[in-house]
Formats: sequence, C-alpha cells, structure tokens
Amino acid sequence: MLVSWVGVGLWTKVIIAILASFFPVLVNTTQALRTSDPRALELMSVLGASRLQTMVRLRVPEALPALFASFRIAAPAAIIGAMLAEWVGAERGLGILLLFSMFSYKVPQIWATLIVASLLSFASYYLFELLARRLFGWHASARPVGAA
Repeated sequence: MLVSWVGVGLWTKVIIAILASFFPVLVNTTQALRTSDPRALELMSVLGASRLQTMVRLRVPEALPALFASFRIAAPAAIIGAMLAEWVGAERGLGILLLFSMFSYKVPQIWATLIVASLLSFASYYLFELLARRLFGWHASARPVGAA
C-alpha cells in the first residue's frame, strides 16, 4: 500500500521505520504522561497552575525518562522496519542483502548480515541508554539495579 502511495525509494523505508517505532513511543509516552505523582498534581492545582503549566512543568519532565526508555525500544524496531522495507524494492542495504543471500543460499553471508543488523540494533539501543543516563541521572531508572 505504501509503495503505491509513496513509490519505491527512500521515503517508503523511512515511513515503515517510523511506523515500526511509533507505537512503542506512543504507548510509553502516554502512559508516562498519565501517571504523574498525585501529590505533585494536587500541589500544582493548589498553586493555581493552568493545564498547560501543569503539563510543561510537571508531566513532561516526569515523562522524559519513560520517553527515552521507549526510544531504546523503538530504535532497534526502526532498524528492523527499515530492513523489512528494503525487501519491497530497494537496490542496496542490509535487508536486500539478507534477501539476496537467502535466495542464493549463501549461509555465511546471511549470518554476517544478521550479525551486522544485530550489532546496529544493539548500538542504537545503547546510544539511547547512554543518553538517558547522561540526561536523567537523577531519575531512579538511570541508576544501576540495586543502587540506592
């Protein structure tokens, strides 16, 4: 369907990668925005904060660590989505290399492609992991397990 709308090319891959990563980000972010501390919400209400002020000064800052947690999930999903999108009509890329390797029974090349895709997924995951630790070191999710 996307190929008929957008055509074969880079934008098809970009859209499929966005679709693969959109829903984890959406679900995690909406959940994080809804679960603000009730005491903090009550304080904002007592102080006379508007809905916009409550969103900007309380809900969004509290939701940022969860947003980056969803980025850690979405980044590898986007890579897998881009690889699957390359099966539709790409000329080059890991997805098309994997497809050609499967059809020509080049098992070592299949494994090499899968290893490179896995390393790329791990790298994207750990990039957002490091960013989250750097930006949100104050949050409990950024601390190692068992640390007080």
